[in-house]
Amino acid sequence: MSRHDSPLKAAYGDWLATFPIDFFLTITFREPVPMRRQESVTHAVGQTLKARYETIDFLGLFAEPHLSQNLHLHGLVHLSASESIVGRARRDMQQYLTDKFGRSQAAIPRGRGAVSAYVAKYCVKADGYYELW
Repeated sequence: MSRHDSPLKAAYGDWLATFPIDFFLTITFREPVPMRRQESVTHAVGQTLKARYETIDFLGLFAEPHLSQNLHLHGLVHLSASESIVGRARRDMQQYLTDKFGRSQAAIPRGRGAVSAYVAKYCVKADGYYELW
C-alpha cells in the first residue's frame, strides 16, 4: 500500500472533514515559485488572507508541485458570516487572489468528504507542506 492510499491519509481526510468548509481554493502562481519556498510563501499567503478577510474562522493551505514543478496551493476556507456574505467574500477572494498571484479559483465544494480526502494527500506527501489557521 502506498503512502497516498494509506490509513494515515484516510485519517487526515477524516480529521479535515470535521472542519466546516465554505469553499475550496486553488492558486496557480503567475510567476514561478520554486518548491524550496513552499513554507514561506504558504505562510505569507495565509497571513495575507487572514488580514484581508477578518471573518475567516478556518483556513488551511496545502502546497504541492504543479505540473511545472513550481509551487501550487489548494485551500479550505470557512468564514464566520452569513451565507450572502460568504458568497460575496468567495467571489472577492477569487478576484483578489487572481489579481495578486495568478490564476485562482474559489469554488463551492461538491462534497465535504471529497475535498478533505483530496487535500489530505498533501499532508502525507514527502514533498508536501500545509498550514492551518
